[in-house]
Amino acid sequence: MKKSYLIFICIILWYIGFYALSSLFKSIISNNTLIVFLSFFIPTFIVTIIYYSIKKIVTSRNDKVKEYSVKYKKIQEINEMYNFLDVKNKIKLEENEFSIKSFNDILAKQVVLYRIENNEDNIREWIENAMVNEDTYKKYKEVIESINDKTDISLINKIGFSETKFNNIEKQLIDSSIISDKVYNIAAHVIVNYVNKNYDIIYKKDRYVEYNELVSIYEEWKNSKKYKVTTEKERKLMNYSLREEVLKRDGYKCVVCGKTEQDGVRLEIDHIIPVSKGGQSTISNLQTLCSSCNAKKNTQDNDSFKKRFIKDKLIQFRRNRSKELDIPAYYIFTNNELDKILELMPKNVEELKKSGILPNIKIAKHGELIIKVINEK
Repeated sequence: MKKSYLIFICIILWYIGFYALSSLFKSIISNNTLIVFLSFFIPTFIVTIIYYSIKKIVTSRNDKVKEYSVKYKKIQEINEMYNFLDVKNKIKLEENEFSIKSFNDILAKQVVLYRIENNEDNIREWIENAMVNEDTYKKYKEVIESINDKTDISLINKIGFSETKFNNIEKQLIDSSIISDKVYNIAAHVIVNYVNKNYDIIYKKDRYVEYNELVSIYEEWKNSKKYKVTTEKERKLMNYSLREEVLKRDGYKCVVCGKTEQDGVRLEIDHIIPVSKGGQSTISNLQTLCSSCNAKKNTQDNDSFKKRFIKDKLIQFRRNRSKELDIPAYYIFTNNELDKILELMPKNVEELKKSGILPNIKIAKHGELIIKVINEK
């Protein structure tokens, strides 16, 4: 007997006992508090005894079958042989939309794809683990289904069970011990809210994206242009107030070259981590660049671009300095020395000296100017 069935039967018995005793005690006892106490206590006591007595009988019966069932033992051994990765069976993905049009237009697939692109809620890991588990589970089921071992009838008779009774109990135990497809069969519960500026929910819609569809969306992301959905979503979030906030924070000047609109340049807002690589339109991921620096940066990350910018300035400095002193450019620094300077990015001459990148004679003649080029905006 399943535990849930046993609990259900006990609850029914308790209710029957409670109402029967209540009716009985009302006719012989005038104290309402005592009636309620006795009507509650007596059935609870009796049902508890019944529950644990039946449970003990069922447990004893099951233990006998477990001891003699060849098939059950074999399945336990097989279960020990197979290891499955952790998965989250129900992944909740909630998205807020601030316009009724975007609320109506957005699809569950787009929400899932965006989360996969950015691996929010570890969804990529859950899907990848589930895919590995699915392959393992198929092999596991093949092995389980190939088991045809039967317990000898003489052993069944030994414990006093009929063959039919033994087989029925054995089937229940085996069904409950076989690993279920939950090890891979995950789903995403996608919830989309239409909210106002105070994040009060006005409308809501939801849909479950089952395992096979999740895998299909994951494969589409893996085999197509990365961050396409993220790029579209994040660019839509850029607005005048966010742009103005970034400009104000950066002093209305390019954070790389230091130029302002008074220098005749156009200032633009750039994503430090490009949206094509998962960057978001948040204040911490935005910066002010002039149109020239922004064009040069393109989709590079910030550090790579700044080093490239400084490298170009150092090469220009070397060219101008060699003409000024009428000496070969490598007398100032070689290309190899330049790469090491860019790797170190020294803040002062002392730091450059300690590094040993340049000979002291070069540092004495050009060190201050090199540091100035690195540090100037």
